[in-house]
Amino acid sequence: LPKVPSNRFADDPAAARLGQRFFYDPRLSRDGDRSCASCHSPGLGWSDGLALSEGLAVLNRNSPSLLHAGYQRWMFWDGRSDSLWSQVQWPLEHPDEMGYARADLVRLIAGDAVLRGEYEALFGQLPAGAQDAERFRPGGRPPLPKPSDPFNPAPSLQELAQSDAGHAAWLAMQDVDRTAATRVLANFGKAIEAFERKLV
Repeated sequence: LPKVPSNRFADDPAAARLGQRFFYDPRLSRDGDRSCASCHSPGLGWSDGLALSEGLAVLNRNSPSLLHAGYQRWMFWDGRSDSLWSQVQWPLEHPDEMGYARADLVRLIAGDAVLRGEYEALFGQLPAGAQDAERFRPGGRPPLPKPSDPFNPAPSLQELAQSDAGHAAWLAMQDVDRTAATRVLANFGKAIEAFERKLV
């Protein structure tokens, strides 16, 4: 497999084991009934066999197979991600896919002894107050990126917060906690990448 210069855990067996736990964990969806494996099933060639994938809503594309994903240079059908670990973040937080927020991810890992132990053995300690819902607000995540529109200015962060409860929760968090939650999300993606690189 090609080396991953942005993920020093890409070929770490402990990271792959943690990534496998995350991959099959249905708690990582807003309704608690979907995991990464829901759309990337090993029994269906690591895809879902559907013309249009179904997350929390019917999506506008199908799920690509994850077989040999470690050899891919660009992720998603439109190539908008340049690494497996960064690709993972979109379906996790997208409201039509898994609808789970990075602030919730911090609290989930902190509250599960197995996940916390394996995470901290790899990536170091979770942030202070990781289980505190006042610091890591339920649903807290930045707004999802959208294609640029040269004819309409982008709304301000405060305007986005009026129509997006997850972003409002994100803005209510302190800068240090937003940075920490984003780091946990990146490490989560790096563990899943280590697992997905095994799918050959």
